[in-house]
Amino acid sequence: MMAPKIFNFKKFMKKSGNLLPITFDKKFPITVKRIFFVYGKKNKIRGEHAHKKCSQFFFPIFGKFILYIETPHSKKKIILDQQ
Repeated sequence: MMAPKIFNFKKFMKKSGNLLPITFDKKFPITVKRIFFVYGKKNKIRGEHAHKKCSQFFFPIFGKFILYIETPHSKKKIILDQQ
């Protein structure tokens, strides 16, 4: 399992709103097969299962969430928010 990485994407902010373009081209670090949107419940736990052979990106569109990542050798807590 690869170590978690934080990526920063260039966003464009105007008075009329913000734009965050993401291009899934050869420079994107993983091959995108599916996109999931998780929303609707505060202070609830989702997941609690393992993904041994996949890569995932997490985008906090609104609010914040906490990722708990556990490997055989370490445990890590990452807080992501929309800022």
